[in-house]
Amino acid sequence: MRVPRQIPFLLALLLAVPSGADSLILFIGDGMGLEHMKLAQDAAGAPWTGFPHFAAVDPSSLCGIPDSPASGTAIATGHRTANRRIGMLEDGRAAASLAERARGMGFAVGIVTNDLLTGATPAAFYAHWGDRRDHKAIAAFLFRSGLDLFIGGGGRHLPRREARRAGYDYRTSLGPPLGPKALVVLDGGEMPFLMDDPVNGRLLPAVQAALDRLWGDGRPFFLMVESALIDHASHDNDAARLEVEMRGNVRTILSYLQEWVGRHPETALVATADHECGGFDAGARAFTDDHHTAEPVAVLSTRPLSGEMVQQWELHGCLLEILRARTPR
Repeated sequence: MRVPRQIPFLLALLLAVPSGADSLILFIGDGMGLEHMKLAQDAAGAPWTGFPHFAAVDPSSLCGIPDSPASGTAIATGHRTANRRIGMLEDGRAAASLAERARGMGFAVGIVTNDLLTGATPAAFYAHWGDRRDHKAIAAFLFRSGLDLFIGGGGRHLPRREARRAGYDYRTSLGPPLGPKALVVLDGGEMPFLMDDPVNGRLLPAVQAALDRLWGDGRPFFLMVESALIDHASHDNDAARLEVEMRGNVRTILSYLQEWVGRHPETALVATADHECGGFDAGARAFTDDHHTAEPVAVLSTRPLSGEMVQQWELHGCLLEILRARTPR
């Protein structure tokens, strides 16, 4: 496992808290490598220091350097697969996801992203398809998933009529309290960069609305939150927009989630990334590439994670153990 220059940064994250949780929040920073994480810290500290447990894992793909479908599938299902496949093994078989397992165990389940809701990372938690670009097919999985809540972009792939036929309360704003099954489409495509639109680029209000809805359900819940535009800025080698995303969205959301979990200690919070993008160097504010890399990514948790994780797909078992520890009856 490679953790060269980042070792001192990771060692600064050690603390300790008790184990056991009724609900689980999983935060995924798309494209967020260890160097990207340094952008979220300043003289006042960083959200990472509030996590008592950490590991560094190698992203998982059968194709070497992973894309978001393969690494998202590894986290969501615990299986390595080929690039471009979503929730599906290399031989075409579907692999059950954390969200699907949680729903089967009686949990309320929600997904929040500033990407398309049919994008690779969120889709890995509800869809099973061989091509990430087939948004129409992926949307069909969303509509029949039965998950309680979706908030994000991608309205052009999610027709209102089909959503309502599937029993979803279709919204285009967070508005009043959300119904039992809600699909909130905040943009026709991806949500804007926070640097370009300081109002509509904020992901925190969506996270707050999701927690209000899921917590108010009265059941244990599983919530997956993706901050996707880290990856977009890194592909563009845009250090300015990347820094605003890391400070204005990632830092703000994780600080809020840690505070929320502090008030609801029965909830576990785990933060990770699907892969690194851009070969970013925080000290130089520079990129060495405009694609994904095989650099390790962090796993940070408010609860102990069982075993010694080296590969990304091993995280799935740890998350599933948290869900199974408090399966509702």
